[in-house]
Amino acid sequence: VVIGDATKAAMEDAKAQELLAQAIEKNTLAGEANVRAAEAYIEKTMMSAAVADDQLRPALATLVQTTGDLTYSQELLNTALDISAATGTDLQSVTDAVAKAYAGNTKALGNLVPSVRGLIKDGASLDTVMQALNATVGGAATVAANSAEGQMKRLQLTIGETKEAIGAAFLPIIAQLLPYLQRFAQYAQNNSETIAKVMIVVGALAGGILALNAAIKVITIS
Repeated sequence: VVIGDATKAAMEDAKAQELLAQAIEKNTLAGEANVRAAEAYIEKTMMSAAVADDQLRPALATLVQTTGDLTYSQELLNTALDISAATGTDLQSVTDAVAKAYAGNTKALGNLVPSVRGLIKDGASLDTVMQALNATVGGAATVAANSAEGQMKRLQLTIGETKEAIGAAFLPIIAQLLPYLQRFAQYAQNNSETIAKVMIVVGALAGGILALNAAIKVITIS
């Protein structure tokens, strides 16, 4: 059960990495080099901000798809992390608001941090708004990560990463077994009545064996 859970976690992590890599390769020029840089950033930020990589990757992918610039997306995500920590809003919602602001719709961002509404109303550029946000909430993610709760999250993240590393070791084995499991699943789907009859027989035999064991115990005790 533990190995199965670890392998499932590793599969989910691998899927998230692939989706982020696809977003980077399709929306930036550096391609593979940017993918490596993004993963290094994710690993560092996960511990410094005490935020799981399965939250960081989709958030970064959203910003990369919007801006087409990995470095700028990382800067925006750092600010989004501070906003999330300061306001208690989930990271993906904050990231969506930042992405909308980049596209010209700053209303959601103003709703999250009312202190910048005046700037937004006056037509300030996104860079100006982001500077004001950094002045208002900058460092909130670090403060939250260094709190007792944040340190506990770091511990949980470390345990989670260890579990994923263990699961990753079993992925090649699962990959080899999958074709056989898929064929059996297809056979079971196509022969559901036969499988059901077999299970009834197996169940009856198992019940008979249990009953026989119980009878033997009674005789032995007697």
